[in-house]
Amino acid sequence: MVGADGVLHCAGYGQRDPARGLPVTPETLFPIASCTKSFTAMGLGLLVDEGKLDWDKPVRTYLPDWKMYDPVATETLTVRDMLSHRSGLPAHDWLWLGSNFSRHELLARLRYLEPSAPLRTRFQYQNIMYMVASLLVEEIAGMSWERFVQTRIFDVLGMKRSNFSTVVTQRDPNHARPHVYRDGQLYESRFYEQDGENCATGSAGTICSCASELSGWLSLQMNAGRVGEQQFVRPETLETMHLPHIFIDDPAVRRRFGYEFMSYGLGWELRSHKGQVLVSHGGSVNGFWCMLYFMPRHRLGVAALSNCDEGRNAAPPIVALTAFDRLLGLAPTDWDGLFTQTY
Repeated sequence: MVGADGVLHCAGYGQRDPARGLPVTPETLFPIASCTKSFTAMGLGLLVDEGKLDWDKPVRTYLPDWKMYDPVATETLTVRDMLSHRSGLPAHDWLWLGSNFSRHELLARLRYLEPSAPLRTRFQYQNIMYMVASLLVEEIAGMSWERFVQTRIFDVLGMKRSNFSTVVTQRDPNHARPHVYRDGQLYESRFYEQDGENCATGSAGTICSCASELSGWLSLQMNAGRVGEQQFVRPETLETMHLPHIFIDDPAVRRRFGYEFMSYGLGWELRSHKGQVLVSHGGSVNGFWCMLYFMPRHRLGVAALSNCDEGRNAAPPIVALTAFDRLLGLAPTDWDGLFTQTY
């Protein structure tokens, strides 16, 4: 948990490896899955600051081989569209899930994926566009997305334990083991294989990190892009990532949880929390579910990481939302009860 003046609370609860009775610590590594997307948006933001990339130029400006099923989208889809899930494409996850396609092979297959909505008209969560975003970094910066994030983000922020590989993570003595609930029982499951540059999913969801290092990531988000006295990213560039770019139309979720609005920025979801703006992103992959939250106005953030699958585990949002309510003196909500109804 992070506040305006630094870390308020950083601790581990429960066990990273129940079979061996090993506890979770602030340095325990977890795959953070789609929480990776905020790092991808930040990487492109650094290129925007350098004048090498424009959020609103067509992607084909930077990737000559770019071609989509819809010729209008081929010519006009922008970097902003790509990162805000408003490309018109549905998930199409079976193109990459369990396949061995490379990032360039995924790019070549974009032209065969039919859209289900016109460009910029509907939010449709989409991993493939974030995978292709790594090729933007490669083309512009002349290095892999992994190398770029390592040198331009991890090294600068002192994120020494964070990495891009579940293979590397499993070799670390302090890593969490994945688990799933099935038929009321908890079972250890297998890691989803993600190994850095060998994995196409890359910029969509391969980062592994820990609570102690993600606290610094949240501090950066809440402190106008500064790291100590250093301006890491221009405030206006960071603000672009935190602004709504497409409305998320899910009336049932809004009614259940009392959200006045839900939308998506660049690598972050935005919604209301009892009259306050809440910026967040979740990440779910085999046996893990993680959540990053922060309230810009209050400069209060929470990273909640768990080694149990999202399907029967609501601990990350329950912990985070309860903390916000108590620390800000907001009316209490039975978040446990609300999520139990959902799960």
